[in-house]
This record gives sequence, C-alpha cells and structure tokens, in this order.
Amino acid sequence: MTSFTLIYYITTIGAIICVPLIDLSREKNLWKGFRAWVWISVSAIYLFGMLRSEGVDVANYRYIYEVDYTSGFTELGFGLLIDAFNALGLPWEALQFFTGLVGLLAISRLAKHFGCSKSLLLLLFFLHLIVVRDFAQMRVGFAVSLAAIGLTLPWRWRWLFYCAAVSMHLTVAPFIIAYESCIYTAGIRSKYTRFFVVFLGLGLVFAAGFNLSVFSFIDPRVELYMAWQKEGYGMPVSSHGLLIIHGLLIFGLWIIRARWTENVQIRALFYLEMVGVTSFLALSHQAIFCVSHFKCDIESLSGSFLVGN
Repeated sequence: MTSFTLIYYITTIGAIICVPLIDLSREKNLWKGFRAWVWISVSAIYLFGMLRSEGVDVANYRYIYEVDYTSGFTELGFGLLIDAFNALGLPWEALQFFTGLVGLLAISRLAKHFGCSKSLLLLLFFLHLIVVRDFAQMRVGFAVSLAAIGLTLPWRWRWLFYCAAVSMHLTVAPFIIAYESCIYTAGIRSKYTRFFVVFLGLGLVFAAGFNLSVFSFIDPRVELYMAWQKEGYGMPVSSHGLLIIHGLLIFGLWIIRARWTENVQIRALFYLEMVGVTSFLALSHQAIFCVSHFKCDIESLSGSFLVGN
C-alpha cells in the first residue's frame, strides 16, 4: 500500500493547489476542464484503491468470501451479495471494486440532489471520508452509499434502497432514521415546534448513547465491543478533532442563519449536523460507536452541505 499512499497524496495535493488558481482565473472553459480532471483522476485513484489486496480487515473479508461468510456477520444482504459474486466465479477484489462504483454513483447522486459540483464533492470525500470509511470499513461505506442513493429518490424507491443498506450493515439504520427525522422536522412550519422537536430528538440521542447495552438484543456484538478495552474500540475517544471542526461549522452557520433558514433542505442538513455532534458527545465513552455513528450521521452529507452552500 506504500505506492498507493504516495499516489493518493500526490493526487490530493495537486487538486487542492489547483482549486484556488482555477477559481481566480474565472475562465469558464478552464473551470470545466478542471472539474473533469478532478472527477476522472480522483475516481481512477479511488477505484484503484478499491482493488487492494491488503489493508484493514481484507484478510478477514477474504476468508469470509472464499470459505464461510456465515462465520463473519449476521446481515443477510451482504451474504446474498457474496453468494452472487461467488456464483459468477469472481474474486474478492471484484466485490470491492463494485462497492467503489456504487460509492461514485452515490456521490454523483448526492451532488445533483443538493445542487453542488460532483467533482468538488468527490474531492472533499477523497480528502478524508473515503480513506476512513471505504478503505477501512468497506461494508459500512457500501451501506451508507446505498442509503445516500436512496435519499435522492422518490419514496416508492427510497425505502427499497434503505432496506438494502440496512441488510448490508445494521449501523446505517441510525443514519437513515436521523436523516428522515431531520427532513420531517425541517418541514414543520412553526419555528417553536421545530425547536421543541429538535431538542427532544437530541435528548433521545443522548439517552440512547448512555444506554447502549439495551441495543444488544438487536446485535450481540454491541456488548462485545463495549467490553473490548482497546483504544478505538471499547475505550473512550482519544481525539476530538472532528468534534471541534463540526462544532465550528454549526456555530458559523448559526451566525449567518438569516441567509438559509427559509431553505428547508439546508435546515434539514443543519439539524443533521447537530445530531452528529450530539451523537459524538453521547458516545464518546465508547470510541468504536462514537466514530462510526458520527461518520454515518455527519460526514456522508456534510460534503454536500459544505460545497453546495
């Protein structure tokens, strides 16, 4: 993975340097060319990374894929997906590549849905989220991608993608519930009712975060992870960088709220940011739940929020 790491850093540094230069030039054709270059080059590097044969949990996934998937997880959807790829005689890398294609489709759909540049949105994801999600927690990333595609569709199709996402990884369920709740709350006309519903919801997030053990009946792995006294798992969070960044984002947006409070979609994403920060605080005593929940709730849509608005 050393060669890929070098390629990754060269690509991201080059793209970051070019953004202000292209923006200052104000040349429309040059700007279009830059966006095309970002999308093609970053997509290629991302898909190349999804073909990796080493990395976090790859050996475990390969064993599950090639030997016995029933020993690895309980979600039905991912098991059926493995069966389908095995029936076609495809190697494990083909399944990884497929999840990468779905991830790109999700980014493209999100960009169109929220009215922002898909190239810059992909770059934002590539700078951080793709590395810690798709390259480290592939199944979670795939589930979030399916859910992200679903939220851009009419309801008659949306619930199908939501069900498929949950069948890939159960932890995407809080993200789906949070997003749909924020969309519903943002549409309430009364400002005072909205405030009441928002703070009631945040209170429920806190209550759930401090009573995680009650969810072990849904997935027995909850208690297993809670008892795993290892950094990044059952021990408290050791870094609060994400909390600071998103806390500042919420503070800044609140200051300029007069510019966007009438936009229901932006209100919903603002509420989602609040849910994410609250979940980080409520789950900070269990690092693995804190980080995973925070990423599902915030980062999968914050790219659209930051770039599009």
